[in-house]
Parts: sequence; structure tokens; C-alpha cells
Amino acid sequence: MRLPTSNENIVLRSLKTEDALSLHSWTDNPEIAKFFVFTRVPSSLERSRKFLESQLNGDPNYIHLAVEEIETGDFVGLVCLKNINWIDRNAEFAIVLVSEDKTWKGYGRAATIAIIDYAFTTLNLHRIYLSVLSSNIRAKTLYEKVGFKQEGVWREHAYMMGEYQDLLWYELMREELKT
Repeated sequence: MRLPTSNENIVLRSLKTEDALSLHSWTDNPEIAKFFVFTRVPSSLERSRKFLESQLNGDPNYIHLAVEEIETGDFVGLVCLKNINWIDRNAEFAIVLVSEDKTWKGYGRAATIAIIDYAFTTLNLHRIYLSVLSSNIRAKTLYEKVGFKQEGVWREHAYMMGEYQDLLWYELMREELKT
């Protein structure tokens, strides 16, 4: 699968087996990992390979796509729709860009809009939701710019870097997407 984005420098594409090292590399980067609850458990390259294999086997309730920089062919991030509920027509969204030098280029916004537009128009989903740590200001700003609205707070839900943090829940309905 290949999805074009509004940013001519990136494309969303299906994961490949050779993405395992790139998938694994960011989990050891404290500047990126500090914003993700699941990075509190040590990872390994083998664990990343197993995750990748599970995605390549095609679970219809999970769509993970690489964010690829067109000029270099570099894997610069990952977007996903997970826990897709085909009856209620909703899914959870997540995104990560894998290095600081790939941020502030509009990649996150373009990738977010592309996969959410795909969710609404191609998959016919009705609602997208996500969770984000309260300390992740950059992500919260992005989500709000594309139309997500905060709908809840799980207070002091995650123990990260020596302190409890709130987990914020956001949602977006089809008609609210700002492209």
C-alpha cells in the first residue's frame, strides 16, 4: 500500500522486513521514547522484528504504515490505526517520527491527515481516537490543529521518568478533520 500525503517529501507505505532496525532504533532514543508509555519496557531488535512480522501477516484490525522520505528513501516514522472496530466504525490512531532532525518539516501533520483521511474515506470509519501523555506538547498541538478534541483525562495514569503523568484522550469525527 502507498498513500500520498500533502507533503511532497514523504509518502506512507506498507512496512517491509528491512524496516526492523529503524523501528527499533528510536525506542532507545530518550528524546523520542519519553513520550511513549510502551517504551518503559526495554526492547530489542528481535522484539522489533517479531512486531514487524506480525504486521506483515495482515491483522485486519491494525494498519501500520511507514513514513518514508521520498528523496532519501529513509524510514522516518510510523503511523497506525489500531484496535479497528468494524461494527462501531472507530479506531485508535498513533504516530511517531523517529529522529529529531525529521521534525518541524510538516511530516507529522501530512502523515496524520493522510492516514485519517484514508480511515474516513476508504475504510468508512466514523470516529478516530488517541491517547497522549500530558507532557507531549508538540503532539497535542498537532492533534488539535487537525481537528482532534480532548474528551477525557486519566489523571496520573502513567509513571514516567520519576513522576506520574496524565494520559489525555482525544477524538475526531469524520466531519471535523481539518486538512
